[in-house]
Amino acid sequence: MARCYIFLVLVMLQLTSAYIIDEANPDGESAANGTEAKYEKDAGDESNTKDVDRLRERLLKFIKRRRLVNKCTREANRTTRNLLKQRKGKEKSALRGSYQILQHGEESTASDGRWLGALRSEICSGCVVKRICNRPPKFLRKNSLYRNRSNCRKLVLFLASHIPSGEQKLKCNPDERYRSIDGTCNNLDNPKWGAALTAFERIEFPDYGDDLSEPRKSQSNKPLPNARDVSRKVEITTATTTTTKISSLP
Repeated sequence: MARCYIFLVLVMLQLTSAYIIDEANPDGESAANGTEAKYEKDAGDESNTKDVDRLRERLLKFIKRRRLVNKCTREANRTTRNLLKQRKGKEKSALRGSYQILQHGEESTASDGRWLGALRSEICSGCVVKRICNRPPKFLRKNSLYRNRSNCRKLVLFLASHIPSGEQKLKCNPDERYRSIDGTCNNLDNPKWGAALTAFERIEFPDYGDDLSEPRKSQSNKPLPNARDVSRKVEITTATTTTTKISSLP
């Protein structure tokens, strides 16, 4: 039952999720309060380390007792019931699929099973986080690391990211031109680094509008521009300005 187990696939979610969860924050509340960095600092204090471990254990027991993984797996299956059929329909009418295979070979495309499994895992994981934080358990609310309901997801993800996952032996082909569809084998010495649905260290913590996957919004509640577009615009503008200044030199 590969159902998103260890909810913890949810950490996933830290990382690379295209699944959109409902708004995490009530109107008027900021998602910037109580960042993961703050949790890391508080949890890093020696006096809090054992408390964090106990909290993590209680959270896992809560998930198991409430059968959240089972419930969310069923929800993910219902949600994706017709998506595979839709995908096949789009592939038939698209040139891109054939072009992808011609350029990079059949292994560069995800099989139906892997594609559907990854999608269900994302939905299942997001569902688990959502169910926990809709009605946070008492032991979570009373913990010193818990700020308020709007930051519940950050705390849950923080706890999940520190749950040790069973090491999986991966066979990577060193001659492959591209990494696999799930992000593994990009680093041959550490095949799981950068893989989807796994936690990894960051210099800067991820910042999402819903603390999970949604792009951030401005104070006027409008979506902020894509970071790549901003970088491209700034680079082009800077290059144009520099060229103009150089050409105007005597």
